[in-house]
Amino acid sequence: MKNIDFKEKLSYFYPKGSRGLNINADRDWHVIMMSFWIILFIAVLGCLYSVWQLKDSSNIEVPFVKPLTLKKELFDTVVKNIDAKKARFDEFLIKKPEIKDPSI
Repeated sequence: MKNIDFKEKLSYFYPKGSRGLNINADRDWHVIMMSFWIILFIAVLGCLYSVWQLKDSSNIEVPFVKPLTLKKELFDTVVKNIDAKKARFDEFLIKKPEIKDPSI
């Protein structure tokens, strides 16, 4: 069985020269592009999986929800309060409020 030298394999990504790491534009561009395509592929798979889950969940029957009913008396009191506030606001538009001097 042949022994695999991992240092030699990794030296492709991190070549060491006499002054440290060398800049290799082709290698760096290749790593960036491969990372982009791998992340894009994972994102597309995630989206497809979520759509597939949503299609499966659409077959589940939702239990009947009781419709909302309003109590007529409470609704009328709310409407009366709103009308009273509107009347007070309209009164301030017609007649200027009296502002007392707080220094007195």
